[in-house]
Amino acid sequence: MSNNAAKRKRVLTFKCSFCGTQLDSNDTFVVSAEYKHFCIKINPGHPPIKDCMEDYRNKIKEDHVRNERLRQEAAIKEKQEQEKIRQEKIKAIPALEKKVQEFKQFQKQQRLQNEKRLSQN
Repeated sequence: MSNNAAKRKRVLTFKCSFCGTQLDSNDTFVVSAEYKHFCIKINPGHPPIKDCMEDYRNKIKEDHVRNERLRQEAAIKEKQEQEKIRQEKIKAIPALEKKVQEFKQFQKQQRLQNEKRLSQN
């Protein structure tokens, strides 16, 4: 090999973890701590035109907020259902007490009738 021969350059390609755009080593990209690659299009001195990493973080945050809200709504609904069941049980208590009293009176009447029959025989 002679010194004038062109050396091969490595061209690394990545896929953006958020939008799926194919990136090579000449494009601007950012790597997260999780080794995810995100494309970023920016002009120096101006805010980024496209920032997939920021969009990814915002999406995760929105998903977390939505999941937390759904979890809270489910907890509230569960509490309401438990309160409804508790109220139904409370309403049923007087009716049950009334039925128990009626049953005790019925038993007492049956006992008296049985005693009368035994005394007549």
